[in-house]
Amino acid sequence: DGVEPYVGDIMDPTALGNAADGADVIVQAANPPYQLWKTLLLEMNQAVIDVAINVGATVVVPQNVYIFGKKGGVWGEDAPHVGSNALARIRMTMEAAYKKGAIDHGLPILAFRMGDFIDGPDHRPSGNWFENHITKAVATGDFTYPGPMDRDHTWAYLPDAARAIVDILNTPNAVVGHLDLNFPGWVLTGASMKTAIEHAVGKPMKRKKMPWIPMNV
Repeated sequence: DGVEPYVGDIMDPTALGNAADGADVIVQAANPPYQLWKTLLLEMNQAVIDVAINVGATVVVPQNVYIFGKKGGVWGEDAPHVGSNALARIRMTMEAAYKKGAIDHGLPILAFRMGDFIDGPDHRPSGNWFENHITKAVATGDFTYPGPMDRDHTWAYLPDAARAIVDILNTPNAVVGHLDLNFPGWVLTGASMKTAIEHAVGKPMKRKKMPWIPMNV
């Protein structure tokens, strides 16, 4: 309720302005493919910042964990941003732009940081790890996991995440300036995820390793 779809080009200032006109909240969920981050991601998000300042809207920005780098462990909101690869550096620059908008213009920003996505039952395919790789061949009894089976990994079930965001936005004065929040989601090892999927489908799964070489090529 209260969500109005608007089809347009996020890189077109007029179309973006028309879409944002009268909005209380902008959810910046548009994301170009990885190979276009270098050329599009920063410009795209700066356009959202600019239009949000113009219309006085709060911006919800789904964020990832690239900025924390390769070291595992528990990441709190105050964990240092030490990501060093190219994608992490681009995301860190993007996040800095939102923080600047909050500091310089009082723009309310909810940076909602999540682990990998698990889509809800009614969704359009989004190309995430869970649906594109891990469960892609479940019907034939194959469970393809991209990492060590005994290592914890955080997953965000998107309907839960959406409800959490709505609850935050409905709380008076919850989002003032730049609010960085980590969504705990579900923490599962590969083994526990395999067991849960086996329980859901009612049959054992054969674990397959991720074919990294074709993906890297």
